[in-house]
Amino acid sequence: MANEYGGCDYDDEDSAYEVLSDIEKMAQNGGISWASRKQLIDEMMTQVYYDNSGFTDGLLDACRAMCYKENDWLYLIEKLHTRNSPWNKEIIMDIYLNKLNDKQSYLDMRLANLSTGHDYFKLVKYYLDEENDLNTSIKHAESGILNASGNISNLFNFLIEHYAAVSSDADLDRLFAIAEDKKSDVYGIAKLIFDYYKNKNYEKAKAALYKSYKHTYRSLHTEYCKLAEFIKPEEWEIEEPKVFTEIKNKNMESYLDICLIKGLKETVIAAITGTNRAYRDTDYKFAQKLKSDYPMEVIGLYMSNIEVGIQNGDRKVYKEIARLLKSVKDIYVNIMHDNLAFGNVMNNLRLKYKKRPAFIDEVKHL
Repeated sequence: MANEYGGCDYDDEDSAYEVLSDIEKMAQNGGISWASRKQLIDEMMTQVYYDNSGFTDGLLDACRAMCYKENDWLYLIEKLHTRNSPWNKEIIMDIYLNKLNDKQSYLDMRLANLSTGHDYFKLVKYYLDEENDLNTSIKHAESGILNASGNISNLFNFLIEHYAAVSSDADLDRLFAIAEDKKSDVYGIAKLIFDYYKNKNYEKAKAALYKSYKHTYRSLHTEYCKLAEFIKPEEWEIEEPKVFTEIKNKNMESYLDICLIKGLKETVIAAITGTNRAYRDTDYKFAQKLKSDYPMEVIGLYMSNIEVGIQNGDRKVYKEIARLLKSVKDIYVNIMHDNLAFGNVMNNLRLKYKKRPAFIDEVKHL
C-alpha cells in the first residue's frame, strides 16, 4: 500500500515501522533459519526496489539484521547490486569493509566509483584509519580537489590542516588559489588561512581576512570587526570608509549593526522608522536596542504595525499584536514612566476596534 501512488495513512505507516522494528529485533536475537531469513530479504528488497514507500532505510536495516555469516552478506550484496544506486554502493562497500573485512573488494569498488567529494574523502579516511598511510591519503585528497564534483570542503580542510602542521606555506597558498578558482568554500578556507598566518605573516593574513569578508553576505558586521581589530590603525583609517560603504550596499542589517558599534544611533533610527524606511526591522531587533534613546520613535514603529495588523488580522495576528502592545507598554511604563499615556493608547484601540471581539479578547489583560 505504501508503495502505491499517494502512499498509506499515518496509522498504517506507524504499524509498518513497528513491524520492521520487530523483524529487526527477532533477527538480532538469532534462531531464524537461513531459508526464512532469505525469504524475508527477498520480500523486503522487492519493496526497496520500488523506492516509493518511505521505508527504504528501515527495510535495509532489517535486511542487514538478517545477515549472520559471510554467505548471508554476500547474498545481500548480490541483491543490492540489482539496483546500482550510489546509496546501495555505499552499503555494499560498508559490508565489504566492516562485515567481511574484505579490504581489497572495498578498495576496488571505492576506486571504481570516485565521483563526489564525499567519495574521495571516504578514500582519504580509509587510508588514514585502516592503513595509517598519510601519504596516500594526501595523494587522493589532492586528486579530489581537482576532480571531484559537489562539496569538496572536507578535502580542503584535511589538506590545510596537514600543510599547516608541517608549515608548508607554498602548499597552503596553492590550495587557497585552487579554492578561489573553483569557488569552493572560499569563506571557510580563508578563515583557516588567516588563522595560520595571523601571527606569522601580516600581509598574507590581511589578504585572507579580506577574502573571507568578500565571500560572505551575512554577518558582515562580524567580518568588519575582525578587520578593524587586525589591520594596522593607520591602514584601517584609510580602508574603513570603503568597507563601510560596501557593506551598506551589500547588507543593510550588517550596516546598521556597524552603525550601532560606531555610535551612529540617529542613522539607525532614521533607517527603521518613517514612511520611507531603508530597512524593515521585522523582528524589532534595532527597535529594542534604541527604545531608551528614541522611545517615541520606537513606539511609533510598533503602533504603525499594530494598526495595520488589527485592520487585516485574525485571531492568530491579534495574539502577535498583543505581544507588540506589551513592548509598547514596557516603553511607556518602564522607560517614560507614563502609565496614563499607555492607558490612553489602549482605551483608544478598544474604542476604535470595538467591533472586533477577537482583538478585544486578546488584549483584555493589557
